[in-house]
Amino acid sequence: MTSTIERVTPGNYPLFDAMVYWRDTGTERAPSRAPVSPAVRRELANPNLFVYAALAQGRYVGWISLAYLPKVGKWSGRGHIYVDELWVAPSYRRRGIAKALMAKADELREECGAAAVCGLRLPDRRGSLFYGEDAMKTLYLVGGPMGVGKTAVCQCLKRMLPNSVFLDGDWCWDADPFQVTPETKRMVLDNIVYLLNSFLHCSAYENVLFCWVMHEQRILDHLLQRLDTAGCAVKAVSLLCDEAALRERLGGDIRCGLRRADVLERSLARLPLYPRLATIKIETSGKSVRAVAEEIAAL
Repeated sequence: MTSTIERVTPGNYPLFDAMVYWRDTGTERAPSRAPVSPAVRRELANPNLFVYAALAQGRYVGWISLAYLPKVGKWSGRGHIYVDELWVAPSYRRRGIAKALMAKADELREECGAAAVCGLRLPDRRGSLFYGEDAMKTLYLVGGPMGVGKTAVCQCLKRMLPNSVFLDGDWCWDADPFQVTPETKRMVLDNIVYLLNSFLHCSAYENVLFCWVMHEQRILDHLLQRLDTAGCAVKAVSLLCDEAALRERLGGDIRCGLRRADVLERSLARLPLYPRLATIKIETSGKSVRAVAEEIAAL
């Protein structure tokens, strides 16, 4: 069985609409003969929207929806390609269709001169299940102030999700004495990028978990620019808690000699920075580690 990837236009939209109905209801139907609405025509004409579908045996059996997001400033006019939706009909999985659809994202990145391909979301639980060669990885970027519980949550999440691997950014410059210099800052980012890309390229892993303080948007942007996220859904999360909870958690570590006393004020100073980030915010105050991990797993 062979398939062909083609861009969705007003001319073939009835086939696409029938596939969406199939995805949503689990039942196939014939393409509608009704005229394509002006609203749909307007959206398809948007120069930053790119929708591709896989044609097999006279019907569409999968699609990918891509959007080009322009960026300026540090990106020098190089935007990002975002994967909004990716779905393949269950009976057509394990045939390389999702991989072929994701290849269109890479082609589009080159055509647009974009900096990277990033994942926004998967359509739903049913549509997000890919197997074998159609597997789509998920990269979890979990940030938060020191003491909020990032490592504990990620360790718990690692056991919840199938075929998971976890990296804590602090492991990439665990030294004595601990030194923060321009050189060590470059080194730790190089180490993180190398390891995460190795995990993303390894077929053994479906879920790649990474946690670090990541209190500035530029840190997230730098990582996403250097990571190979093609075929990968990216879920950036910031863990938050109130000041009392943070004092309690760090206070226990300080009393046990696990952290230095100055960590408390440094962590409290960063706490107000996270609401400004382009991340999913999860409040952890009064919640167990497992409860927070379950919230992330449900994203």
